Amino acid sequence: MNRLLGAFRYSTVAWTAALALASVAVFSASDATAQRRGGRGGRAAPVVTAPAGPTAAPAAAARAAYGEGQRLFREGQFAQSQTQFEAAFAAIPNPVVLLSVAEAQERQGKVPDAAATLERYLTLRTDAPDRAAVQARIDQMRTRPGIIVISSAPAGAAISLDGTATGRVTPAELEAAPGEHTISLALDGYEPGAQTVTVTFGTRHEIAVPALTALPPVEEDLTTGPGEGEGEGEGEGNGDDEDDDSGPGAG
Repeated sequence: MNRLLGAFRYSTVAWTAALALASVAVFSASDATAQRRGGRGGRAAPVVTAPAGPTAAPAAAARAAYGEGQRLFREGQFAQSQTQFEAAFAAIPNPVVLLSVAEAQERQGKVPDAAATLERYLTLRTDAPDRAAVQARIDQMRTRPGIIVISSAPAGAAISLDGTATGRVTPAELEAAPGEHTISLALDGYEPGAQTVTVTFGTRHEIAVPALTALPPVEEDLTTGPGEGEGEGEGEGNGDDEDDDSGPGAG
C-alpha cells in the first residue's frame, strides 16, 4: 500500500510541476506577442522566443481533469479516476500522468493494462529518472499468478490441475502461473471431463467445463439366478433324507 501511494504521490507532484512549466510557457508566449506589437517609436521590441508548449485552454483542461482524477482516486473510485487521468493525458500528453493511469488500472485488477501503461511511460519518457524502479514493477506484475474460476454441471467434481489433484471440488477458484494449463474433473458416476485454459498474469479466467456425461448403469449377471441355487439345495436335502430311511436301522 505504501509503495502504491508513494508512486501515486510522486506522479502527482511531477505532473503538477509539468503543468506549472506549461503555464509559464503559455504566459511567455503571450508576452512575446505583446512585445512584437508594441515598442516606442514604432520600432519592434526584441522578440523573446518561448519554448513550444500547450495553449492555455488545454493546460486548464488537463489541470482540471487531473485534479478530479486525484479526488476520485482518494475516494476509491478507480475506474472513474482512470477516465479523468486519461482525459488529462489527452489534453496534454505528458508521460508522467501515465503513472497515475497505471495506478488506477492496477487498483481495478487490470494488471496487464497497468503493465502496458507503464511500458508506454518508459517509451515516451526516454530520460525517466525512475526507469529502473518502473521496470522492476513491470517485471513483478508479469510474474503474478492468474485466477481460474471453475464450474461444472453437476457441481462437486474433484479438480486436478495439470494432472495433479488439488483437493478442491467445483465450483472453486485456483491460482495458476501464467501459461497454458489443463483442468481435469472427476465425479463418481460420470465420465471425466477436461478443458485447457491459457492464463494471463494477474487476470481472472472463468471456465465452465461442459456437462459431465453420466455413465450407463451396470447390468447384473442373471445367468445364475437365485432360483437355481435354491433348487439345487432343496434337491440335495431330499436325497439325504431318502438315504437315511433305507439305512441299516430300517431293516
